[in-house]
Amino acid sequence: MSDTQGLKLLRALDESVAAHTGKEFFPQLVRGVARSLGAFCAFVSEFDHASYCAHVLAFYVNETFADPFQYPLAGSPCECVLDGEIVAFESRIQDMFPVEREALAKLGAESYLAIPLVDAAGKVHGHLAVIDSKARDWNEADRGILRIFSTRAAAEIERRRNDRQIESVNEALQKANAQLRRELAMRLEMEGELARAKQSAETANQAKSTFLAHMSHELRTPLNGILGYAQLLRRDVSLRGEHQESVAVIERSGEHLLTLINDLLDLAKIEAGRMELHVGVFDLRQLLMHVADLTGVRARQAGLKFDYVPDDGLPALVSGDERALRQVLLNLLGNAVKFTETGGVKFRARAVPDDVRCILRCEIEDSGVGIAPGDLDRLFEPFERSGQHRRRVEGTGLGLTITRRLLEAMGGRLEVVSHPDAGSVFAFELGLERDGTSGVAAQSIARITGYAGARRRALIADDEQTNRTLLIKLLGDLGFETEQVGNGAEALKVIGQRPPDILITDLAMPVMDGLAVTRALRRDPATRALPVLAVSASASDYTREEAMNAGCTEFLPKPIRSGELLERLRVLLSLEWILETPSAVEPAQLPAAALDVPIDAGHAAELYDLAMKGEVKALLARTEAAIHADPAGAPVYEELRRLARGFDMKAVRRRLENARGTNVS
Repeated sequence: MSDTQGLKLLRALDESVAAHTGKEFFPQLVRGVARSLGAFCAFVSEFDHASYCAHVLAFYVNETFADPFQYPLAGSPCECVLDGEIVAFESRIQDMFPVEREALAKLGAESYLAIPLVDAAGKVHGHLAVIDSKARDWNEADRGILRIFSTRAAAEIERRRNDRQIESVNEALQKANAQLRRELAMRLEMEGELARAKQSAETANQAKSTFLAHMSHELRTPLNGILGYAQLLRRDVSLRGEHQESVAVIERSGEHLLTLINDLLDLAKIEAGRMELHVGVFDLRQLLMHVADLTGVRARQAGLKFDYVPDDGLPALVSGDERALRQVLLNLLGNAVKFTETGGVKFRARAVPDDVRCILRCEIEDSGVGIAPGDLDRLFEPFERSGQHRRRVEGTGLGLTITRRLLEAMGGRLEVVSHPDAGSVFAFELGLERDGTSGVAAQSIARITGYAGARRRALIADDEQTNRTLLIKLLGDLGFETEQVGNGAEALKVIGQRPPDILITDLAMPVMDGLAVTRALRRDPATRALPVLAVSASASDYTREEAMNAGCTEFLPKPIRSGELLERLRVLLSLEWILETPSAVEPAQLPAAALDVPIDAGHAAELYDLAMKGEVKALLARTEAAIHADPAGAPVYEELRRLARGFDMKAVRRRLENARGTNVS
């Protein structure tokens, strides 16, 4: 496809699908498809599987629109898409489908190309088709254009279905309420209406879950920028103490918002019976301290005393689902504060001795109103609360339900001991694998200043400039050479000219997405071994599996956490991180005689180039790496670091010019 054809296609996409929705969408869609493929007819339909019919939503033929209609699928070429694959007939379609010969003849149909529209469950719920009056060899470019249009068409049909479902639920709820009012005097009838209302509420709840899943991608995208730039600022040693604290607040708030988003999605998954665990290495002590700090603030605001009593034997690094454990603790601690009017809450955490694993035991004790024996049996049912509490409390009544299911999914069990007016103790034991890795999870990310060895080059492909800038800043500060592109086609072009050491690519991009880029790289022997780190705001297991099946080496969900990113880079590129040596005092200028030592010519040239560009952070990172690679020149490199910290690039260049003059012939 030429650049001119590509621009025309993009314009057609913009005019036909990007700026329209609702009733205007489907007519604009089929017109855009027909014009993009040079066909005289295009139409889109939605299938009714019960009646085995197709309902035409828009029909475009010879530059005009026909009224919507429906027709039986049996014996038509449209029936072929029910297998879930693109269907193409190059010629003589009238002879191939005698049942529809008359209708096809009236249209003057000779060739046919159609693609199924598939919902999230993999069911074909419609199709998008084009008809031409001449024989056509439907090539891969034609099919690719149809795929692009079909993606947006499938989403619009799914949106219509969701709207109809919500309208149906609202109508059902209104009818249920009216029926309840009419039959209020009859207990049996009232119970029947309540049952129907409950069913309608569950249907509405499912619609809510679907909405939350669709919103996850949109919420994670801005959070990627918020958390990413907060992590970058936290690494900036030039920030004053109060500014560092402000950045930490931004980062904690962003993490809290991300946790809320994930918790809402977990609730939707639990309701649908699709709860998933995500196991990884995390700092257990830091997690426990974090939830204790949050609870302490809430307790003090409520006028309660809060004590956190950790055991000295708690390990640092463990392997498990950090987010699920955090949610369990926040739910239990939050309930303890919420249902305690006077006194306080005590949080105890200890490690039960075990040869292989860490058996974590947590106990949350409160001096609240307690729970009556009759309420204990119903305590973990959805929307249930103890009747002992004397004041109204906020919440959904789902906290303990989710907590118990999360613990059961992780192999733990929740215990409750409570008496009315004597407080409650909630406790659980959970097995976590001890982890002795020395990766980034065990280090303070803010202390990593660079890496040892040759300078590595990373290509970043993402259609969002904010995401590209974030990665460029983070990697550039650590001494990486970076290059950026806005879509997959540009990425392949750059790789063909100058292959990088690693490709970091978003999966959803215009022109060519990250999956297509990866497949193309794996088909080429020259790039088959290139590490590909896929990132996506769609954090589901399906997206991860799709990326790995396409050939991606690793996968990271957005928002990207610096620690996880650097750990992936360490493994994929076999890097040895260089940590900043703690120093309370900036080193003084060394005597001239101490600086009269030769340094490596390659290091000198690289550092001079960074000084010319004014890349201070990258210069600091590379001088740190040079000290490890060329210890004999350490005094010179330390002097360069001192000058760079003072932003005296002129003095840095002068010092390197002397070194280049001595060592470069």
